[in-house]
Amino acid sequence: MNPEDNLACNAGNDNGEKMKINVSFARSPNFVKEYATKTVVQPTEYDIRISFLNEKIKENNYNEIMIIDSMMILTPIAAKELKQQLDEIISEWEKKNPISPRPEKTIYAKISVE
Repeated sequence: MNPEDNLACNAGNDNGEKMKINVSFARSPNFVKEYATKTVVQPTEYDIRISFLNEKIKENNYNEIMIIDSMMILTPIAAKELKQQLDEIISEWEKKNPISPRPEKTIYAKISVE
């Protein structure tokens, strides 16, 4: 286990009091890392799905096909926790490394699985 696989977290006890606990993470045998240059978020009636994309294929001047490498399916509470963590991390990141916005472009996404 790597040292970065340990994390101190705030948690509540049975009395609702905040306390700090240490959490360790172990990677399963089928653990994978995904790198993405774009994401597409799709809510469903039951969950929130995040597709991770890297490549795009230009069919012509008006059509592009985005290649979905993988998808993460989250419960609404897991998605909310992810958003909170990302907000904190990105806020800290931008203090040292400003993030430039992408050039403005409207994308109308129609996801189909083949």
